[in-house]
Amino acid sequence: MFKIALYTLVALLLLLSTAVRAVEVKDLYLVKWPVAEQSKSARWKAALAGFKEVLVRKSGSEDILRNELVQQSYSKVTSYLQKFEYTRNDDPNQSMPIVSRSILNQD
Repeated sequence: MFKIALYTLVALLLLLSTAVRAVEVKDLYLVKWPVAEQSKSARWKAALAGFKEVLVRKSGSEDILRNELVQQSYSKVTSYLQKFEYTRNDDPNQSMPIVSRSILNQD
């Protein structure tokens, strides 16, 4: 009787383990953020907002933003950028004329 229960448990665990699959998230490190202008200050603010968004995406929780080490990294946020560019905002629902597009390093 014990062997049957054990085999059944092992079979169930094998079935459950094969049912779990990883999901690939497209553009996980790509962030678009509306900005009013292309100043250094606006760029830094957009980069910081994008950085925070990626951290939340990766961790799955906004709690990451309260971490002391994460908060210390905010001052050097532009060093985490792989690419930063501006494009026109074609969204009629947005009041900001420009969109910043950031790609963060995956390391």
